[in-house]
Amino acid sequence: MSNPVHLSKSEAAIVLGLKYRSYQEYLSARCLFHHGYIEQAVTISNTCIEKQLKAALTGLSVKFKYTHDTPQLLEDIRCVRPKLASCFNVEYFQMLKKVYNFRYFSAGIVGSNYSISRNYYLAELDFTFSILEPFSSIERLDGKVETSGYKSDIQTKLGALYSNNYILCDLPKESIFGGNDLVLAGIVTSDYKIYNAEISGPTHPFFAKLDAEGIKVIDNRFEATIPPDTEDTTYVRNLL
Repeated sequence: MSNPVHLSKSEAAIVLGLKYRSYQEYLSARCLFHHGYIEQAVTISNTCIEKQLKAALTGLSVKFKYTHDTPQLLEDIRCVRPKLASCFNVEYFQMLKKVYNFRYFSAGIVGSNYSISRNYYLAELDFTFSILEPFSSIERLDGKVETSGYKSDIQTKLGALYSNNYILCDLPKESIFGGNDLVLAGIVTSDYKIYNAEISGPTHPFFAKLDAEGIKVIDNRFEATIPPDTEDTTYVRNLL
C-alpha cells in the first residue's frame, strides 16, 4: 500500500479479523460454485467482498456504515482511492447486492429475475479478491508483515484455491468460455415463491453480461435469447 496509514492496535485487529473471515468465505464460495450451489455461492461472495472492502476502508481510517451494500462500500473506496476502485466491474458489485437481497421475500423483488453464469461469476470473484486482499496488508512497527491465509495457501497451492482460478493459474480471462458451464436462472413470483432452472452446456458470452433481467419469463418457462451469431437461438427450460 502506498503512503502507509498508522493504525491503532484495535484497528489493526479489526482489519486482520475482517481479512481472515473474508478469506474463509472466499474459499466457501469457491467450493459452492464448484458443487453447483450457485445462488448460495454468490450470496457468500457478497459478504466476502464486503469484508475486504471494510478491511481496506478501516486500513485507510475511513468511517463507513456496517452494511451489506457492496456497491456503496465500493463508492466509499472511490472517494479515497479512485485508482483502486476503477479496477473493478461495478455491474458485478450491483449484481452481488441484488442476488444477496433475494434472500428476503420482500415486495421489492417480486417479478425480478436473474441469470448467473457459474464460470463468469467465479472469475469475477477471483479477480476482485486478488486485487483487494493484498491492498490491506498489515505491517508491524518491527517491520514484520502479517501473513494472510490467502498468501500462505498460494505458496502451498491449495486445491480449493487453485481449482479453475484463472488468476493464479495465469490463464487469460477468455479461458472461462472454453468449457462447460452451469447457469442458474431464477424468478420471484407474485406469491413470493422463488423458482429456479439450471442450464448446462458450453459457456456463452451472453451470460457474461451480468444482466439481472437476462431471463424472460414466458408462461411457465424461462427463455434466454442467444445472439444470432450462434447456431442455438434460445435456451428454454421448465421451471423447477
